[in-house]
Amino acid sequence: RNIKFLEINPLIFEDQVEINEKQIIDKYEIEKSNYLIDEKREILQIITQDKTKATEFMNLIDKGDDFEKLAKKYFDLTKIDINIGFLEKSELPLDSSDQIFKANLNEVLGPIKTKFGFNIYKIINIAEKTEVNYTDAIKDIKEKLLKELSVEILFKKLDEIEDLIAEGSN
Repeated sequence: RNIKFLEINPLIFEDQVEINEKQIIDKYEIEKSNYLIDEKREILQIITQDKTKATEFMNLIDKGDDFEKLAKKYFDLTKIDINIGFLEKSELPLDSSDQIFKANLNEVLGPIKTKFGFNIYKIINIAEKTEVNYTDAIKDIKEKLLKELSVEILFKKLDEIEDLIAEGSN
């Protein structure tokens, strides 16, 4: 068999793309939220159905005992078991999200009653809300627009090629 193919990459049309300031501003307004990173907190969490055990745990924490050692002793849980990672407020149960995001670093909260049981939390890290600076955001938007508009030109060219083939050209 004799097979011939043609590969056309949108990159070859980048020099034909013209981007104006209005396109950049419009795209930025649409994608502005992509350049904001919400606050996240790294959390240790213990969930139990036993309120008495949870209260005893918190009493020992208040006396200065170590959270991880008590988790091992009382619930047979390791740090891997209790570390639920960095989470945004929206990723937490509504019953406890406000309290967790008002708490200070290394603060222990609980027991908080949720639909899952009695939760005890410890905030071990806080990643503050950040925003990509405007210059970097605009640079990223220009690159995206360049790619998008190059693809549009490619599709226009492909339409022209299809029309020529339909007319009998080879």
